[in-house]
Amino acid sequence: MNRSTNTNEAAKTTSDKNDARDCAIITSVAIVPAGSVVSYGYIARAAGFPGRARLVGKLLRDLPTDTKIPWHRVLKADRQIAFTKGSRQYRLQKERLCDEGILISNGRVADNQFLG
Repeated sequence: MNRSTNTNEAAKTTSDKNDARDCAIITSVAIVPAGSVVSYGYIARAAGFPGRARLVGKLLRDLPTDTKIPWHRVLKADRQIAFTKGSRQYRLQKERLCDEGILISNGRVADNQFLG
């Protein structure tokens, strides 16, 4: 086996691992029920990647705009929307959460609606 074959196999293995990781994260987001919110860290732990909250944020940020994944149900650990207040993304997330009955005050969700 030559070096380029090893490199290609390593890249495929890494890609497969990333695909499995991304799938686990997306699945964890997909099962958050309407009317509830969780933190990026909660999703990372649920997917089997504790300490990787930023990875969750990056993956959700890179979703297509027409995704059916309920990304809007994932917030910062302090129960706040991560986007800059007043930005298009902030308004969209707030609107989607409000449509599901989530109460938001100053960009923060009520404690009793936050699963973790």
